[in-house]
Formats: sequence, C-alpha cells, structure tokens
Amino acid sequence: MIKSIMTLLISNAEKAIAAIHLVSASINDIEPFNPGQSYTLKELEPYDALNDRFIRAVEISLRLFRTYERYSFAENSETLRDMLNRMEKLKFISSV
Repeated sequence: MIKSIMTLLISNAEKAIAAIHLVSASINDIEPFNPGQSYTLKELEPYDALNDRFIRAVEISLRLFRTYERYSFAENSETLRDMLNRMEKLKFISSV
C-alpha cells in the first residue's frame, strides 16, 4: 500500500510540474490582454489556452496535495480550505 501511494505521489508531482511548465510557457508566449481591444476568435485562442492550462494545473496540484496528505498523514482533510491551510503550513503554497 505504501509503495503504491508513493508511486502515485511521484506521478502526481511529475504531472503537476509539467502542468505548471505549460502555464509558464503560455504566459511567456502571449501579449498582455487589453480589455479595450476587440479580439477575433483566433486572437483569443492563446488566452483560452492559458485559461485551460491554468485550470488544469490547479486541479492537478490539488490532486497532488490530496495524495501527499494521504501519504504523510494517512488521512485527507475534510474541506478544501483545511487542505489548503495544511499545505500552507507545510510551505507548499503561500497564503497570499
């Protein structure tokens, strides 16, 4: 059981890192959004891609946090807020 949780933890960490790198690549490849400008659908595609990648990175990171909780504490937090507070205390995320 411990080995399978460790394997899952490593896999989720790798996926989270890859997802965060994709978000970073999207940020580096687009111009700042101008709310006063009228964009075509084609011009909005990079912003949609960034949005999708960001959401995916958050979801994968949350899965990583749940797996880490299960591995380290043999339990999961009852609420998302509790899990995020725990991850903040462990310095995984900031409270900003």
